[in-house]
Amino acid sequence: MFRATDLAGNSSECSFTITVEDNEFPVIECLSEYTVELGTDGTYTIDPVELLASFGDNCGSLTYTVDGALVPGSLETTYAENNGTADGGVVYFDVNALASVTLQSLGMHIQDAGTFTVDVYVIPGGSYVGNTTNPGAWTLVSTGSGESNLTGTPSEAILATPVVLNAGNTYGMALVLDAAHSHRYTNGNGSNQFFSNDDLEMTLGAGQ
Repeated sequence: MFRATDLAGNSSECSFTITVEDNEFPVIECLSEYTVELGTDGTYTIDPVELLASFGDNCGSLTYTVDGALVPGSLETTYAENNGTADGGVVYFDVNALASVTLQSLGMHIQDAGTFTVDVYVIPGGSYVGNTTNPGAWTLVSTGSGESNLTGTPSEAILATPVVLNAGNTYGMALVLDAAHSHRYTNGNGSNQFFSNDDLEMTLGAGQ
């Protein structure tokens, strides 16, 4: 506010409003690649903050939040092994989707070195049981690829087409490796053939 006063003590005032417009968006950058070292159990828990490279704004004062899950619908099994398939082999299992889940990658247990590919087959509403020798029952839904980390360590296969598992449905699943790679797996003993979380139930399975 401004005030003008004359010698007789008379005064007048005026006021004004200053509006500061900020039309510049904040800048935030995430890491494009991130390397971790797995623990002895073959897993690593990521703090989302680790994936944030930088953030800033022209006004100086800035906060950020992290939304969503890093790996929605993920389910870890085991990477112990005492058996395996031949090159180009297949492993079978059943999945019960407790929630709708989109599979974007698979943790494989690979015997051989190098780049591998895997074909993903499903029987919607069915089971692998009774269908391991029935190719007509299966539908190819995606192909994945990755680099083998060899026995005892998960090897991630990135799926070219995400696989959607709808809540309330069961699926027989088969993972078929290329002719230069083989699966490793653990023989079932009745106590190591079922894994679950809030999203998925897996019943394992067979290999050939």
